[in-house]
Amino acid sequence: MRFQITIDEKEMYRFNLYHTYHTANGILSILVGIAVYVVTYLVRSRLQPTDVILYLIVGTAFLLYYPISLYMRSKTQIAASGVLQHPLTYEFKEEGIFVSSEIAASENDGETMEGSTNSALLPWKDVYKIITNGSQLLIYSSRVNAYVLPLSQIGEDYEALKKIITEHVEAFRLHLR
Repeated sequence: MRFQITIDEKEMYRFNLYHTYHTANGILSILVGIAVYVVTYLVRSRLQPTDVILYLIVGTAFLLYYPISLYMRSKTQIAASGVLQHPLTYEFKEEGIFVSSEIAASENDGETMEGSTNSALLPWKDVYKIITNGSQLLIYSSRVNAYVLPLSQIGEDYEALKKIITEHVEAFRLHLR
């Protein structure tokens, strides 16, 4: 099975949000932001109005820091990556997931190489986990690195792909919907 996938800033942002808010730091930032709001509300009668405003600003900062910084990071990742600026080809084979990208032009010791190809094979045994998060299929090769496949680009082939994945990856590594 073969797919041509294009990752844009929006898809990268979705992945970064999902990944961050499923870690301790992301969850903690939400809890701290909410706790600041709750504590401010409970002790508001003992605070000066300027203190209440300051605490609300701090709570808002905890809640908005990650989304804003992840948006900026997503834009930078796409802009800085020559590979992500072109479609990626994913081939699901018996030996694993073969990922390739044709780069129109790349720098190599000052020379431009037209039509060069980057490729990698992720053997099935090396898949860390595979998750669907509602809009994406995430194939993790490690705890923090993942291949991002938007479900909208997989389309009606998702069920067939899911069957291939479940045949090759241990069930405890799968979180598919």
